Amino acid sequence: MSQEKMEFDDEVDQMESRLHTCANIILELDLPFDLFEHVGMRRYTESLNPNAVIPPKNVIEAYVTHLYTKEKSKLKQELATIPNRISLSFDLWESCTSMPYICLTAHFVDADWKLNSKVLNFCSVYPPTGGEVCETMIELLNDWGIEKKIFSLTLDHSFENNVLQEQLKNHLGLQNGLLCDGEFFHARCFARVLNLIVEEGLKLVSDAVCKIRESIIFVRHSKSRRENFKACVEKVGGVDGSVRLHLDSSMSVNSTYAMLESALKYQDEDEVMKGMAERMMSKFERYWDEYSVVLALGAVLDPRMKLSTLAYCYSKLDASTCERKLQQVKSKLYMLFDKYCSKSTSYGLQGTIQDQSLPLQKKLKSSSHGLFDELKVHHQQLVTETGKSQLDVYLDESNLDFRCYEDMDVLQWWKSNNNRFPDLSILACDLLSVPIATVASDYEFCMGSRVFNKYKDLMLLVNIETRICTRSWLHNFVSHDDEDEDDDDDDFEEKMNEI
Repeated sequence: MSQEKMEFDDEVDQMESRLHTCANIILELDLPFDLFEHVGMRRYTESLNPNAVIPPKNVIEAYVTHLYTKEKSKLKQELATIPNRISLSFDLWESCTSMPYICLTAHFVDADWKLNSKVLNFCSVYPPTGGEVCETMIELLNDWGIEKKIFSLTLDHSFENNVLQEQLKNHLGLQNGLLCDGEFFHARCFARVLNLIVEEGLKLVSDAVCKIRESIIFVRHSKSRRENFKACVEKVGGVDGSVRLHLDSSMSVNSTYAMLESALKYQDEDEVMKGMAERMMSKFERYWDEYSVVLALGAVLDPRMKLSTLAYCYSKLDASTCERKLQQVKSKLYMLFDKYCSKSTSYGLQGTIQDQSLPLQKKLKSSSHGLFDELKVHHQQLVTETGKSQLDVYLDESNLDFRCYEDMDVLQWWKSNNNRFPDLSILACDLLSVPIATVASDYEFCMGSRVFNKYKDLMLLVNIETRICTRSWLHNFVSHDDEDEDDDDDDFEEKMNEI
């Protein structure tokens, strides 16, 4: 190979590497395509390397589109080959011009027994009615080839969403694509329900919250005010003055909680808090009557919890209905498990431990006559004589000790026990992949609407979906927010006041 050819190939490789790096920076940090065309960015790049050639905007866009096509093909193949089902979550967004968009996300356990959440589509739909959205979602599911592999759909509670889930359930049911006639298909967004409960409680203390917020702003405004406040706290006595006052965002419920939690350290609780709890409990009971058992089923398939932990939680909520709810969960779990057993039997697999015993016995005896293998065969024979199913054996075994398995990866436990519970482990994958929220929790505890920023609103529709989906497939739901942002703000204020 000639020297010129080698130099040319090296230059091409460098250009591809720069293009890949630029595209990934834009995707991961969610920045505009023309980022590297800004004067300031060009000056910075030239200061690092005057000879650097930055790919133009249209080349970066084309490369991202190439990545989108490549990653979509890989994801479609993965969804087609996994043995378990896929849970969906649906959410409605809008642009600055009020153009509605639907975000469809798939949640599933991959071949490595890792939980994945991937945005499948982010596309416009108009009008955003239940019927219109349903037709769009059917087309999207058919495009991905997963219309017969759906386990559940998680979405917010609204009239249009109820229409959507009913129509979609009926359509998928006609194709025999749902288990148990779609009984477990609809799952509420529990994070949204919790948000509504908190908002109901905050209505009673809205004036007090505003006063607390203004007081904290006043105290944190200057170093002298903070010192005076600290002196007053020490003079009163009996109060932990080391607690830092947090300032909330009026649109974020969880930051309001952090603010109130810190502020209440400096005052006595009163009847207002009791009134808040009563209103929140009233709201909770409304949703509790309509709750889905999917979360309860998932808890049972955590080997540290099972039915005993569920019984304890039910008794804490309402002892009078504990036994009834427990039997209801157990009945539905066995009903669902029977579906997985019948499915595996139709494919030539075995659904009960009794059926597996003879092949396993022959396998163990043929491979080794060691004492350990003999003990395994003996244990298998004892189970066989009882004729217990995989679910029976799992529930009869003792719970794992929380103290020893506090940080255990539940899916990895099912992976290591897949040979013992082949059907039950697939059911566990499906139940444990059902999302409890439609989007990331940071969005759920926000009282504002989900709206695009301005540069996204100016994009072509195809570019919006390409960017958002490719970012999800390559980087998942990566947050670059600093968890200690509020503390950093306090430190910054103190340093500036010292200056």
